[in-house]
Amino acid sequence: MTLTASSVTSVGTQPPLLLFSVSVLSSTAGVLAPTATVVLHFLDAQDIEVTKLGATSGIDRFTQTQTWTRLESGESVYDGVRA
Repeated sequence: MTLTASSVTSVGTQPPLLLFSVSVLSSTAGVLAPTATVVLHFLDAQDIEVTKLGATSGIDRFTQTQTWTRLESGESVYDGVRA
């Protein structure tokens, strides 16, 4: 599952925390709510194709259009993005 968070409301370092909101009407809400972890990608202008994938609803965001790998814990990680 991928979503684009265009607004982050709070960031903390000890412990690492990031607060963002997802509407219950979002197609990602039901998948995101029960998860214990998430992967964050910090994107810039060079990652425009990845940002388009994250912002487009109703598509498979993990096709071969963008290369990605899966962590041992199951989360998907896009390859070649800034961070």
